Amino acid sequence: MRRSHDPPEIVAEHLLLTQARLDGEANWTRGLLERLRDGAYWFTGEPDPPWPTREAVLGRLPVTGPEG
Repeated sequence: MRRSHDPPEIVAEHLLLTQARLDGEANWTRGLLERLRDGAYWFTGEPDPPWPTREAVLGRLPVTGPEG
């Protein structure tokens, strides 16, 4: 039997939903961190971009491959 001052059951459902979302985001973040550490993405300023730089495409710099 519910007491009159207990919150409605929907409040618990909202809390469970919020926790599930947070758990999902935490799992995604851990996966992203692993992908970043494994080199899945390249960021400006890092050496050896996996594609020609804009300057190389425009002919301002020589295009070099992985061999250098």
